[in-house]
Amino acid sequence: MTSDRSSAVLHRLDQINDRLDRLERRLSVAGLLRRDAGAGTEVVSGGASASGVSGGSGGDGGDGAGASGQRAAPASPAPPPVMRVSAPAGATITMTAGEAARALARTQAKEKRGEHAPAPSRPNKSESFNSLRAASATASTGSVGVRPRSAPAPKPRKERVDIEREIGGRWFAIGGALIVVIGAGLFLKLAYDQGWIGSISPVVRCAMTALFGAGLVFMGEVMRKRFGAFAAAGLGAAGLGLMYASAFSSYGVFQLVNAPAAFSMLAICSAIGVGMSMRWRLASVAIVSLCGAYLTPILLAGATETPLVLPLYLLALYAGAAWISGWMGGHFSWARTLAWWATATMGGVWVLANAPEHAWMAFTLLMGVWLCAHGAALLNARREEREAPAPREADSFQDRRALMRERVRFWGGSMMTSIATTTWSVALGVWAARSSGVLEAWMIPAAWFAMTAMGALTLCGGMRALTDRPRNLLEAIGANFATQAGALLALTIALAFTGWMNAAVWLGLGVSAMAAARWIGSFGLRVYGLIVLSFGTFQLITLRWWSSGGGQDLSGLHVTQWMGLAVVGGLAWLLSAWLSLDSHDDEDAISRMRFSRAASIVGGVIGSLLLLLGVVHVESTMAATCAVWLGVAALLWFGHEVEGRLELRWMATGALAGCAALWFIAYGADWSGFEAPAFLHPGLALGLLIPFAALVFARRWRVGSADRSQAERAPGWGLVSAAGGMVFLATTLEAGRAAMVLAADETARQAAISSWWGLFGVGLVALGFWRRHPVVRYAGLGLMALAAGKALVVDMAGVSAAWRVVSVMGLGALMLAVATVYSRLAQRSTAGLERPREQAA
Repeated sequence: MTSDRSSAVLHRLDQINDRLDRLERRLSVAGLLRRDAGAGTEVVSGGASASGVSGGSGGDGGDGAGASGQRAAPASPAPPPVMRVSAPAGATITMTAGEAARALARTQAKEKRGEHAPAPSRPNKSESFNSLRAASATASTGSVGVRPRSAPAPKPRKERVDIEREIGGRWFAIGGALIVVIGAGLFLKLAYDQGWIGSISPVVRCAMTALFGAGLVFMGEVMRKRFGAFAAAGLGAAGLGLMYASAFSSYGVFQLVNAPAAFSMLAICSAIGVGMSMRWRLASVAIVSLCGAYLTPILLAGATETPLVLPLYLLALYAGAAWISGWMGGHFSWARTLAWWATATMGGVWVLANAPEHAWMAFTLLMGVWLCAHGAALLNARREEREAPAPREADSFQDRRALMRERVRFWGGSMMTSIATTTWSVALGVWAARSSGVLEAWMIPAAWFAMTAMGALTLCGGMRALTDRPRNLLEAIGANFATQAGALLALTIALAFTGWMNAAVWLGLGVSAMAAARWIGSFGLRVYGLIVLSFGTFQLITLRWWSSGGGQDLSGLHVTQWMGLAVVGGLAWLLSAWLSLDSHDDEDAISRMRFSRAASIVGGVIGSLLLLLGVVHVESTMAATCAVWLGVAALLWFGHEVEGRLELRWMATGALAGCAALWFIAYGADWSGFEAPAFLHPGLALGLLIPFAALVFARRWRVGSADRSQAERAPGWGLVSAAGGMVFLATTLEAGRAAMVLAADETARQAAISSWWGLFGVGLVALGFWRRHPVVRYAGLGLMALAAGKALVVDMAGVSAAWRVVSVMGLGALMLAVATVYSRLAQRSTAGLERPREQAA
């Protein structure tokens, strides 16, 4: 901030210094200022401006301040105007208005005799600044000085003359030329329809029209030499338009010449128009001649018997306009703009109407327009390299905005024209290929991809366009070519492949782009890779999902082609998420770093969802799907161990929660419905494997780490609690089912469940003492109390009195034993905790 303010102050001081220099030069030329280099004094007469009212020396600015303190008495008459200037010793020299007039007369007399005042020396910045400050102080305190002379008022007569010349000399000439061309075309159309010139041979008609146009051009050249270029503009444009009309009619209407000859005549007319515009340096000649030339086919609509002439005609017109615009620049760019819109409109209509029968001519027109447009852009780039601002670096936000405005000013038009031309030509080319059948639709964007890729490699020096910002218009065009090549490659893939192959190729292209972006450190290529991956994923989702037919069963899992492609897509997104964590960007590019971080997290989420949803199928069993999800969770956690910045542990935890939900849906609702030997239930192994994975994940969450906060350890403790609950549920269900398998009695099943609860509670108490977690011990005590209550209330209700007595006595003895062991272990644990405290004290 301090450097910016200092720069602004220095810039302001430079402006003040320049103004003082201009004032000094004006006073010196008028003879009103003389400086004695030896004495260092200045004498200023009454014609000085207000900025020279008071000035202090470079070393002492107190004189100006002292002079500014004098005020004239309000009752006394105003004294004659005086001018105060400072001498080196601090003395003030005054000059009245009469003395200033006499000094001015003497100066003018000396100038008549050839004597000139010496040129004033240039004051330094500090002297100029002190003089300006002293002058401001004098003016603010009311010091009397010479009244400044007001600036001369602008002369409206000259402005009126310019306006009259613009309207009467230029626009009337343009309008007259356009009317002459339209009138000549209407006359030829009317004469042809009415048969007025039927007796005249077509050769003579075309020759007379061409000669009349040439005569107008010659008269325009004569008028230019005598009266200037404005006077010749109308005649030259009208003559050029008539020559275009003659060349068009000789082939399209009368069939006097073949296509090569007609093209040569049109090229000659274009060359004449280019030469006239360049010789006269008038863009209006080119614009008006183009208007007449493009109106000729419209005015003669219906008279043309062959449809092949119009593409050649439009191509010749656009080539001439593009060349002259790229070579001359300036206002000649309007000629290229006019020619582009006219060619795009008329050429597009022709392609839509005639492409099925004349596909190759349509391809020629589209390719020719594209080459002409970019050829003109390259010529324009070569010319504007000398006019564009020198490359510089942006140090502040204001500098970046100014630099962006400069780039938009010099590069925006060429970039938009390039993109519009490519879009127009490729879209019409694809339509022409499909409607005619002479080419495959994907070949059109593939051809344009080859051209744009070659242009990018030629103009950008290999891969430089993907890593650096363009420094000039040529590199900007190359970078634009690279962007278009990427879009055309994606379009080629979309048109060349269908179904599964389309999505697979897009996913592969996206991963390749991400890998290349990480290799060369290109932010733009990274964005392109993410876009292509998104399109591939959308194509994948729109295919048949879980209800897709085909496939085969593999251990309860229905494997389909879509499943394999979804797994490939998920792995592609995970790999792209890792590739997004590139560190080649500038450290100051905070926005790019945030984008890369967000892209990596989003890529991890999308990849995980594709892996999980890819194995879902209506014909797959819940158990098989649950087992596959468990493997996906393990894979995601391994990915987190490899690259922790992806935060895949959250997705792994979510996948594990999904496994638990699927397990409960598959087995928990009907545990006893499965036929299996005791303790060999198919859901028991999976019900123990999922909690084991949860405990491993919880350990990686560092639930026991003292350097972690409670909030950071909360997810790990949640996994531990969920794992314990799932183990308790699975083993309880299996204990009850095993009792039914062995004894086939409900009372035995209830007793087995109560016994298992008690044993599980004992295990929790032991684990709590081992790991020194009071919460686990409390959970074990609570479970044992619940088991005792269940045994007394539920289990003893249906047994005989003898078995009830034995069960109650055994349960009481077990609880006494647990209490004894618990007390001893609690005392030992308390002593172990207090001993380090005493040693520390």
